[in-house]
Amino acid sequence: MMGWLGAVALAANQIVMSIISFAFMISNGIAGASTILVSQSLGRKNYFDIKHYARASFHMSVAFMTVAGILFALFGRYIAMIFTPDDMEVIDLAGKLFLFCAFFEVIDGLQITALGALRGLVDVNKPMVYALIAYIFITLLVSYVLGFVFNLGAVGIVLGLSIGLLIACVLFLRRFRYKIRLLEQV
Repeated sequence: MMGWLGAVALAANQIVMSIISFAFMISNGIAGASTILVSQSLGRKNYFDIKHYARASFHMSVAFMTVAGILFALFGRYIAMIFTPDDMEVIDLAGKLFLFCAFFEVIDGLQITALGALRGLVDVNKPMVYALIAYIFITLLVSYVLGFVFNLGAVGIVLGLSIGLLIACVLFLRRFRYKIRLLEQV
């Protein structure tokens, strides 16, 4: 959809997504570690450690992504200048997109880490459905409506992504709590 808005929006989006994807890899690594530690604790039937490792991974991810979000909010324009020092249109739009992405960084890190913890609990079918709903149906629909119906352009598309990630985050965290309650009842 970003390409429908033209070269400036596409260039700004490419800069922003490249950099936030780099930050996302840290949370993705934390999610992988969470999967391993939670699954080992599940095998030992140590439900205290499951909660402990999951919480620790959630906190680490939130802490890192908060710092990344602050850096993106403060220095987004300067980051964009590294990629294109002369194109002020791209720099201005990338700066705005970095600002909006700064707010969803924490949500993005938390949702992937919660998904990792669910994998550790060997819970993959429901989360896959949640991901499909949040990432595909909600994100695409809301991004289109905000970007094109409400004429928010690139900012609307990024806001749609933010809303989709928020819904995924809420669904994954609720599912994790539900699975923990089921384990504790056994």
